[in-house]
Amino acid sequence: MNDTRDDVAGDRADEDRIVTDADAEKRAAAARLKKQQKKEKKATQLEAARQDAVAQARAEWEREEAERADRKPSTGSQIREYLDPRRHPVVCGLAFVCVAALIAMTVLAVLFTNRSDDLASMQQLDRDKAAAEKVAGEYAVGAATFKSDDLPAWSAALKKGTADELNSRFDTAVQTLTPLIQEVQWSQTAELISANTVDVRADRQFVVQVFVSTAMKSTQNPDGLNTVTPYTVTLDRDANWRITDVAGIGGVAQDGSAGQGMPDLTPNDGPAAPQSGSPQSGSPQSGSLQPGAPQSGSPQPAP
Repeated sequence: MNDTRDDVAGDRADEDRIVTDADAEKRAAAARLKKQQKKEKKATQLEAARQDAVAQARAEWEREEAERADRKPSTGSQIREYLDPRRHPVVCGLAFVCVAALIAMTVLAVLFTNRSDDLASMQQLDRDKAAAEKVAGEYAVGAATFKSDDLPAWSAALKKGTADELNSRFDTAVQTLTPLIQEVQWSQTAELISANTVDVRADRQFVVQVFVSTAMKSTQNPDGLNTVTPYTVTLDRDANWRITDVAGIGGVAQDGSAGQGMPDLTPNDGPAAPQSGSPQSGSPQSGSLQPGAPQSGSPQPAP
């Protein structure tokens, strides 16, 4: 009997325990379901908010596009927008490189042109000097060469290539000195030593210093006398190298002698004053020619 009651009590206890476990499982399932529902609700709310934001952004974009379509931009603004460097970075970089290269080439071209012009000017000046020296040297040799029996040829040589104002002065000098040269039977030859340009005036007047070696003979110097005579010849390039001024200085005897009876051929307006013991002579002036006349007190240039 007691055993039966114990068995019944045990069965009831088992049933109560089973009921309790079932309730706990139900409560746990209900809690999980509630939590899941909360998650789903939150997810639904987030999705709805996202869709609202997307819809709002799209509506804003569509509104701006509509306004932009309604507001037609001006041509200038379109050009500025098209030329905006930020839209074409590669093209802008290439353009900058091209501009820099063009500037560098322009600078080099200007420098090269200036240098070429300077070089051309120097070369032209050298050619002009050579031409002036050639004309002056030939003139000095001709002016220092004459024969007592052929003075018209000497007169022509004195006036060859000279300005008109010099020709009349040379005519006067030759007329004055012809009797003197013929009296001492003075003849003279000349050779060019050097001709160098010493000055250029106004970019057209070339002053050339010429030295000639002369050999003269006369009744007073039958054995001959050698001298070195300098001439300063001024020529005008723009007048085809016409000689505008000639200055001659008394020659220096190469043998050191002081020859006598050698007139100073100076074109003056009248006859020169005679010197003691020698034929007439004048003082050297601009335009004078003195073919080899060593005189006391005259400059002594080196040969």
